[in-house]
Amino acid sequence: MKIAFINSLYYPNEIGGAEKAVRTIAEQTVLDGHEAVVIALAADGMAKTDMVNGVKVYYVPLANVGFMHGKIPLTKWQKLVWYIIDAYNPIMGRRVADILRTEKPDILETNNLQGFSVSVWRAAKKLGIPVVQVLHDYYLSCINSTMYTRKRNCDVQCLHCKCLCTPRRKLSDIPSIISSVSRRTFNRIHSSGMFPETTPVVYSSSAIRLDDLLDGIERPTHQAEAPLIVGFLGRLEPLKGIDVLLEAVSRIKDNKVKLLVAGGGNPAYLEELKNRYTSSQIEFLGIVPPQKLFAQIHLLVVPSVWEDPLPRVVAESQACGIPVAISKIGGMPEIVEDGMTGYYFEPNNPQAIVDLLDRLTHTHFPTAEQREKCMNRTSFFSVESVVEHHRTTWKTALSK
Repeated sequence: MKIAFINSLYYPNEIGGAEKAVRTIAEQTVLDGHEAVVIALAADGMAKTDMVNGVKVYYVPLANVGFMHGKIPLTKWQKLVWYIIDAYNPIMGRRVADILRTEKPDILETNNLQGFSVSVWRAAKKLGIPVVQVLHDYYLSCINSTMYTRKRNCDVQCLHCKCLCTPRRKLSDIPSIISSVSRRTFNRIHSSGMFPETTPVVYSSSAIRLDDLLDGIERPTHQAEAPLIVGFLGRLEPLKGIDVLLEAVSRIKDNKVKLLVAGGGNPAYLEELKNRYTSSQIEFLGIVPPQKLFAQIHLLVVPSVWEDPLPRVVAESQACGIPVAISKIGGMPEIVEDGMTGYYFEPNNPQAIVDLLDRLTHTHFPTAEQREKCMNRTSFFSVESVVEHHRTTWKTALSK
């Protein structure tokens, strides 16, 4: 079987969990004796083909007014033009069609489509190639992929997104199967008019190489009244709520809590955070391997203020037996059991985090039962399990 994957970004241009998930699944597909081809945007604007761990990767130049993830931010008017072009970009559809004609894959799995647009769905349909769409974000119902604007989550699809997402809605009967990282993500997109009721929907998690993650890792246990060491892992940006967490820890006195912040982001925003939050209880580690952070912490905190579909880091932490404190929002509550595999707090509320962490400083955790419940989910996150899930989905799409 030959599978073609499309994702906006691919190694070495990884900035989020979707890129890591696609890469892991593509590479495992090759290890399992099948063929995998990836089509991604060329960050430098140069068309090229490369082999990355057995996966053939096409880097395709973007036909638009700029690169959304480039070093130079687009102006307000450039963004407007960018979104209009990205509503349906026939040039990108033709470029992808040329690759599909050459490679002749059995299945096209489309992931994040920002930059490509849903023109690639139509290209695959014309060539008779079944499409499986994997949902990692809200691109199909929101031009900026977040359904978050003016510091609040959108209750319904706004008018300008409804207009610009019309091609996505009109062509949403093309994918044979929809796979989503969480039910909440699918439901929000579906409520905007995407996908016919007859389109099968399945749910899958991020694929994690557990051997790499767990290799040599220690699992510290917090003792009551001792300093509580908590961690943050991810992109340092407002949507992820990092400023909310930093504000919360800054309010806690007597060094009862130590926060280790791992991850990168916009240099100017990172510098702003460091200048604003100078407490000795906060340490910025920069970009480090997940296991380096997990080996030091008692609790991971994911304080997202947007409806985060399902951050990969939640699965990674649980796989290591470390509970996760989450904003009760988005897809995260679907895999975090309050009081057992993690804890809930009200989104965008520093005091709610303060109250939770203060309570935990007086407890002994994780308990053996908590660790066991966290790690019992590892089969759901493992590469083998997730790839088998995808393979079943591909075979189902082929038979339709």
